[in-house]
Amino acid sequence: MIHTNDNIIGIDHLAIAVPDLEKAIRWASKMLGFEIVERRETQGARTGMKSAVMHLGPLTFVLMEGIGRDSQITRFVDEHGAGVQHVALRVRDIGSAIDAMSQGDDGLFSTPRLDSDGLSQIFVSRDPTTGLMIELVERRDYNGFRDENVQRLFESLERQDLV
Repeated sequence: MIHTNDNIIGIDHLAIAVPDLEKAIRWASKMLGFEIVERRETQGARTGMKSAVMHLGPLTFVLMEGIGRDSQITRFVDEHGAGVQHVALRVRDIGSAIDAMSQGDDGLFSTPRLDSDGLSQIFVSRDPTTGLMIELVERRDYNGFRDENVQRLFESLERQDLV
């Protein structure tokens, strides 16, 4: 278990799966006032996704649309409807968060820990009780998303066929 008082800093971002990225961007921009700060297209071995990172003050939404019927994002929308695909929690120290959560249970995580300059990430397996998938993010002087991390996370989730 993560010790909330000393390791979780807050919510890093909410990742929202949508059937139509452009409509979702327009809604978040016009209705709420979010601004696009990044766009990307990520391709895995057999599927892909389009995404837009949007900011409103300290809030970050990552809107994601699947490319193709087999995309994990498309399948998520088909199975659960559009909505929050995962919640990313920002932690002070990802290593201690992993140790505290896993307590020897390597099956708890659906991706390996991915490190790049200024950024470390890992996904916890989707909880069957709440339906939530949690991502842990440690940022060290970097506030965006690294292309290599997004690519490796997507490929890891695709390999495991997770939605």
